[in-house]
Amino acid sequence: MVLADATKPFKTLSNLPTWVPDWSQPLTSHTFSREENLLLPRWEASGSSVAHIIHNEDPSKLQLRGLRCDRVTRTALSGVEINEHLIRHQLPSRLDLFGEGHKNFLTEDGRLGIGPQYVEVSDRVYILLGSRVPHLLRKAENENEYFFVKECHIYGLMRGEALLKARKTADPSVSFYDTSTWLWSLRDLEEMPFETEDVILI
Repeated sequence: MVLADATKPFKTLSNLPTWVPDWSQPLTSHTFSREENLLLPRWEASGSSVAHIIHNEDPSKLQLRGLRCDRVTRTALSGVEINEHLIRHQLPSRLDLFGEGHKNFLTEDGRLGIGPQYVEVSDRVYILLGSRVPHLLRKAENENEYFFVKECHIYGLMRGEALLKARKTADPSVSFYDTSTWLWSLRDLEEMPFETEDVILI
């Protein structure tokens, strides 16, 4: 919930880390993860996993565990291109998501997404454990450090698909039924059965 309100470009307190909300500003009117947003389904991009917050000596940095699953390769598609993509991939038409305040984008794996106006090519797509939606992170200079961009909506990543794919890749013998059941028992696991990354938000 805190990350949902972190909007770096509109902060009046310039010394805040990118992941910290500026509570002196009004709350973001539209987020993809906010519970009271009744127009959207309840997304569960990380299944029932629990957030892994790792101690960092620098209190201005937030260290989390997640799965990197894609990268932005293009932004600002035309309305015609969006419709063609939705039809070609038999996706539900939710053009209300592409309204004012958002920018659409395509990822390296050909997924269509909706994010903030300041999304850029090469932004990384992460599923942070415990999160309901994917998040966009922008690589910083130091290893494993990222600027927090914003949460986003990406067709094909909103219902745990990235974690299911990672589990199946790590153990091809697992059946689809087993992985689907496993997705909703993640809160009981101390470690994921596939490789994750520790990301440091600055």
